[in-house]
Amino acid sequence: SGSMGRHGGRTFDDETEMQLDRWVFAKRERDFAMADNIRSLLRAKGIDPDVVRPSDRDAKQQGGGCGYPDMATERQLDRWVDAKRTKDFATADMIRSQLRAKGIDPDVARPSERDMGSGAKRARGW
Repeated sequence: SGSMGRHGGRTFDDETEMQLDRWVFAKRERDFAMADNIRSLLRAKGIDPDVVRPSDRDAKQQGGGCGYPDMATERQLDRWVDAKRTKDFATADMIRSQLRAKGIDPDVARPSERDMGSGAKRARGW
């Protein structure tokens, strides 16, 4: 025991590592109430789990470490949204395929208002 985990230059004790693991597991299992509870406990310790354990999607999108997709990807996401709005589904599907090849799920990165309103389908942004 006594092992310490390192994340982003920070070292955490075993208990905190276990909390981080439980937080990731709760998100993957879509137990958002549990994930939110664990996040609150971690934040009370001064630890932001979204920073020290970013989701696979967030980690892939970080590019330069800023936490957001690069500008070219942002423009591609904008074009994808525009294509869907104008019902140009062939273009939307092509852009979606290109984004997914880069490890970005446009349905998560830019959920539609309908999806955000229902909460059910797009809760997987975790």
